[in-house]
Amino acid sequence: MAELPYIFDMKLFDGLTPAQARLGDRLIGVWTGFADDGRTGWPSFQDGRYVQSLTSGTWRRTAFAADHDYHFWKSLPAA
Repeated sequence: MAELPYIFDMKLFDGLTPAQARLGDRLIGVWTGFADDGRTGWPSFQDGRYVQSLTSGTWRRTAFAADHDYHFWKSLPAA
């Protein structure tokens, strides 16, 4: 749900700063490009270890498990 304020103008969320609005515009551009013709401009997720880091800075490929603390979350007992 963290990306929703960047994509949708909803009263539920506070207004975006100019930097956040620019990030939202980038996200919307990539998502609509993907919906239109499948293009994203970044490497595919075929090996399952890397994802695209969608930050306000430079977008880059990053290790999924490390950046999302996968091993910690996997270690927690099931609910």
